[in-house]
Parts: sequence; structure tokens; C-alpha cells
Amino acid sequence: LAFTLLEAGLYPQVKAAALATPQGEIWWHTAQSTTVQRDHPFVIALATAIGQTPAQIDAIFATALTL
Repeated sequence: LAFTLLEAGLYPQVKAAALATPQGEIWWHTAQSTTVQRDHPFVIALATAIGQTPAQIDAIFATALTL
């Protein structure tokens, strides 16, 4: 997922939004080594924080599955 975010130009925004809180920082570091679920509440919160629509989130996850 990180590579897909990087290719989409969203990695810096997502990382900054995630690291803005202690809970987000823990999630960010954990997510780097585990499977990230599209419907996880934190994924939805991050997407909302950076202005992504549900369709855009779906597209990012669909692209990530092809890598």
C-alpha cells in the first residue's frame, strides 16, 4: 500500500496525518508490517483527513492489489 500511496503522490499526506496523534503513530508503524484493511476505521479517518472519497480509496486499494 505504501508504494501505491507514493505513486499516487499521497504518501506524505497520509504519513503526516497518521503521525499527528500518538495512536496514529502506533497504527502507522504497525501497518507497515501487516495487512491494511480497506474498511478499517483509521483508514477511513486518514482518507477523510486528506480529502479522499470512498471511490478514490477503493482505487488505491485496487491498485495496491496489482503490485
